[in-house]
Order: sequence, then C-alpha cells, then structure tokens
Amino acid sequence: MPTLTKKRTSQYTPKPLKFTILKLQKMYEVGILEPDLRTELIEGEPIIMAPIGLKHMKIVNKLNEFLSKTIFQKNLDYIVSVKNPIKITNNNLLYPDIAVFPKNINNKDEIVEKYTNPSKKLFKDIHIYQKDDEINIFGSSFKLIDIL
Repeated sequence: MPTLTKKRTSQYTPKPLKFTILKLQKMYEVGILEPDLRTELIEGEPIIMAPIGLKHMKIVNKLNEFLSKTIFQKNLDYIVSVKNPIKITNNNLLYPDIAVFPKNINNKDEIVEKYTNPSKKLFKDIHIYQKDDEINIFGSSFKLIDIL
C-alpha cells in the first residue's frame, strides 16, 4: 500500500522577502499599500510606522523651531528637513522626524554618515535622554523638558 507522506531530503529555511525602493513604490502604485500608510524600508524589509499623534507632532514642531532658529542665528549652512525621505541605499528608505544636513550637498556621494547597528537594523547613533537633561546642538543648549 502506498504511503501519503514523503521524507524530506533537504532542509529549507524560510527567509523574509527583501524589497527595493522601486518595488515598494510599485506596491503603492498598484494599491497593495494604502497611500496614507507610513512605510520605511530598512535592509529591504518594509516597516509600517505608527501614526503620528498630537503630542509627537508638537514635539517635532518645537524641535524644528529650535534647530531652525539656532541654524539661522549662527548663520550655519545647514537645512532642517522634517518628515522627508532619506534614501541611503536602494534597500533603505527612511522618513526621520527631523534630519539636519549641509545646504551644499549636491549628490549622495558627498554625504558622510556614521551608522551603528544596535539591533541588526540600520540606525543613526542612538542616545537616550531623561526629561530633565540638557542637550547641546551646534553650540546651543536646551532642556529636553522645554521641548516636551
């Protein structure tokens, strides 16, 4: 009598699908992903981001105001970019709350960035602060509690 089960002769390890920015854009175009869905691409993996709440929005706005004012007052050649995409590679597309970069960057080859890899993903150096900490940016200080 024939048996219904077969023995596996090789081992298969499932692997997550990896995407490029172009494939992610196509998923939006054909309606697989909704237009309002905030999605970052980290090491080829689409990451659905949480919706932005009112408190989050207020903090980002205050930080943007502080950074923009500091850069203007010190006449620095930097731009504050809020919620805009940063393409690092074809497999990494980030939408940081705030990014600061030199005004005179003409192409991505001129961008020098240092990344750490704390959780096997792509992240900028991460610093954790307490509410009463003072933070120094471009030689100007502010208390974190004033932004919160």
